[in-house]
Amino acid sequence: MQTCEQYLTFDPYQFAGRMNRPVHAELGTDGEIRSTGIAFEDYDRMHTRTHKLAPSRKLQTPTWAVNDRQFQQVIARYIERRANRGGGGLAPMGAGTPAERIARAEQHIRTTAPQHVETLKMLGARYMAMKRDGAPATALRELEIQIENVDTSLRMVTHPAATVSTVAYFFYRCGFDSVGVAQRCHLKPPHVRQIHFRLNAVAAELGFAPAKVKPATVPPVKHVRGPHQKTEAYARMIARWYAEGKTYQQVRALTGGMAENTILRLLRQYGLYTKRPLGPNPTFDTARAADLLAQGLSYGKAAQKLGLSEKSGSSLRRVMLRRGCSNGRPSNVQVHADRAALVASPEFVALFERARLRMHNPNRVACKRGHPICTANAHVGDLRRMGTYACDLCNQIVQAAYHAKKWR
Repeated sequence: MQTCEQYLTFDPYQFAGRMNRPVHAELGTDGEIRSTGIAFEDYDRMHTRTHKLAPSRKLQTPTWAVNDRQFQQVIARYIERRANRGGGGLAPMGAGTPAERIARAEQHIRTTAPQHVETLKMLGARYMAMKRDGAPATALRELEIQIENVDTSLRMVTHPAATVSTVAYFFYRCGFDSVGVAQRCHLKPPHVRQIHFRLNAVAAELGFAPAKVKPATVPPVKHVRGPHQKTEAYARMIARWYAEGKTYQQVRALTGGMAENTILRLLRQYGLYTKRPLGPNPTFDTARAADLLAQGLSYGKAAQKLGLSEKSGSSLRRVMLRRGCSNGRPSNVQVHADRAALVASPEFVALFERARLRMHNPNRVACKRGHPICTANAHVGDLRRMGTYACDLCNQIVQAAYHAKKWR
């Protein structure tokens, strides 16, 4: 026999399920009827909108972000790890309450504040000196970015726990995106996203549940093919156009926008693809072509200057390679001769002397790899565009190491 206790249910919270509906009326304790003033006829001409917290996010809000105790543990561990960066020597980690741990770590972090202040003053003085000397705008902009970075580091050193807690609160509990959080905390959106990434890494280290992927609410829409189906008859029609000499662009226009790789795949699927022979090599003056390429023109622009079409750039490079020009361009002998004349010019020497005065140590005679600091070893592009000295030999070593690693 079942008792009435087996049918008892409990609300998850007070007043659960008692939602105010658009068409609603209720009798008050004073005997008066109160309603929203909306009839069903009015509601027929309305629509309903549901507001959700950050509906566009792919991941749900992690549990630690809405649990005060776990939130305190994550912030405390994050500040402790920040204090121990680079062997900070903060010990012991995890000893005491979260408030004590945060206070101890913040006190350790604030010891680096004077160093940031001195760096900020030095960069500000350098910026004013470069502005008085008429430095290029690109060099000033790069220095402005460095000053902004040091200023942000100083703010994070001064109040690290308050800044990180505010960022997490606005992002997870208020539903702002990274741009909105950055505007309210006076940070940059990439910095805000980096803070969230590190907070989640700390939470995973503490064993808290990670953020779950939101379930898909809308089923994926299947792609519906256009009027042309990939049939053998359709492929034969494309093959006929292809045999008539039409280009892929022309065939694409006839098929209503079919992609070129789709056309090739369709022809190969039914065995109708035949490789077209390369056209005859263009005739041109090799010396004039080498001169145009030495001026820095692309192969397409050089082909236009030679009276060819811009699409003949690949053919021009192929012919230049066959005629003995290294990599399709003239040899580097003339390039080195032009560089030697450029670095010896009075204008370049004046730029070099001005850049030397901006160095931390103007009396320095060699770079970190031991190359002499002189006009012959200066990177021409950096000196002319940004007004700063960079060792060209070191740049070549770094590029060679990068290419060796990339193609290994």
